[in-house]
Amino acid sequence: IQGVNLPRNAGVRLRGISTNPFNERIHIDILDQVSPNVIYEIKLYDLSGAVVLQTSCKQPISFDVTTVSTGVYILEISNREIANSYLVVKLQVNLF
Repeated sequence: IQGVNLPRNAGVRLRGISTNPFNERIHIDILDQVSPNVIYEIKLYDLSGAVVLQTSCKQPISFDVTTVSTGVYILEISNREIANSYLVVKLQVNLF
């Protein structure tokens, strides 16, 4: 996972986004040690720039994406001071 158009050390540093590609949930592990009271704004944009999902949460960050269609998205994670964007992919899972 790489930041999109941002300097290497700018913004929210992540340990990881799991799973990417995703299906039902996205889990975000923040690398920086910040107060557990920090609220993160999460936005998921389609490639046309439309917001398809928006939520606010504290760590640990985990949210449902079952209503999101399969495709490529830009995941923006921000707090009051910084913001980063990441490319993520939702795949359709066929169990049988």
